Amino acid sequence: MLLPGVVSAGSFIRFRVDQLPAGQAELNITAIMKIHAAPWTLSGLKLTPVPAKGTGWTPWVNLQKLPGGATGSLIMTIPAGAKGMTRFSTAEDDAAVVRDVKWD
Repeated sequence: MLLPGVVSAGSFIRFRVDQLPAGQAELNITAIMKIHAAPWTLSGLKLTPVPAKGTGWTPWVNLQKLPGGATGSLIMTIPAGAKGMTRFSTAEDDAAVVRDVKWD
């Protein structure tokens, strides 16, 4: 069941940046996805379409629209020294959160 006002459901992710790595003016989060068919690994997935230039939330990214379609294991790269968390949701809405994972 979709929340009122939510157009479609999916596999969404976004990040709350609490601290940028020391000496860096922005934060990019990338990932690889292990999938169950050739080529087996998809690399270079951008999970921050626009680099975070300070603290706060990044835009939502629909994993189903990325190569692999959110059908594999996601291995993220968070730059050393960054603090914050990853938020997974079934919609582009904080009311549909599935899990928050802190990475500081």
